[in-house]
Amino acid sequence: MMQFFVQLKKDFTANFSGMNAYIVIAAYYILSLFSALYLGDYFLRESEIMNAYFSLQPIILTLIIPAITMRTWADEAKSGTLELLLTQPISYTKLVLAKFFSAYLYFVLMAATSLFLYFVSNYLSVLDFGLTISGYCGLLLSGAFFTAVGCLISAMSRNNVLSYITTIFALFFITQLELTSIGSISLDALNFEYNYKAFLTGVLGAGNVLYFLTGILLFLWLNIVTLEYRKAVHTREKRSFYAFAFLLLLIFAESCLSAAFWERQTFDVTDDGKFTLPEEDVNFLKNTNKRIDIILY
Repeated sequence: MMQFFVQLKKDFTANFSGMNAYIVIAAYYILSLFSALYLGDYFLRESEIMNAYFSLQPIILTLIIPAITMRTWADEAKSGTLELLLTQPISYTKLVLAKFFSAYLYFVLMAATSLFLYFVSNYLSVLDFGLTISGYCGLLLSGAFFTAVGCLISAMSRNNVLSYITTIFALFFITQLELTSIGSISLDALNFEYNYKAFLTGVLGAGNVLYFLTGILLFLWLNIVTLEYRKAVHTREKRSFYAFAFLLLLIFAESCLSAAFWERQTFDVTDDGKFTLPEEDVNFLKNTNKRIDIILY
């Protein structure tokens, strides 16, 4: 474990070796505040006022996180130190995790800048604490997911700019992908927006959490396999790499769909269960044969 922490400290401090790190944090803070106040209907919300901040975070992170992850592996390859790093007495798993957590801790520091908005919002309105915690959980899981994707793409590139642009396209594809169904089988559980919005409503299921955890593990494992691929010489070994990567994608899809099919129980984490009808109301709606008009405020 000592090797892991040494590498983690080295990579994390390297992020702040210049002014670029502070420029990225400032850009994130300004974009987040602007999107919350002017695009997220901040002043029109009540207890869910922090959702003005959370709702547009995937778009902002699609632009910001690639700036964090583009250097993780591409810099090593560009400077020629990657081969030396891979020969060090540290396993590829620890090396990948150290690179990942150094970038993720950077993101957590950026996300912590929203605490100022949280305290101001709590002063202006009575926040729903459960809903706010749920939103932060969605933000942190999304950040970890995006960071894992960015680290993988950086490991496949030797140029920072190329890594940055490719990661933006990859994250844009992931966030905008909208699968509907195959026949009678719903594929909503494979959509990023579907799972992220569950955290914003405060009504969560096991599948929503599993989507992010499985995706993080998938891309971290592919990162490890990518390092092994650099050592592959024979065509047979490279074919095995592609087959293994495809197998991992199938496992990811199967895990998310299984969680959606077999674990349909959801939990309302909001303070007063505002998004879940009481059991007596549910039974009444099931048994009534009259027309009911519902007005939402």
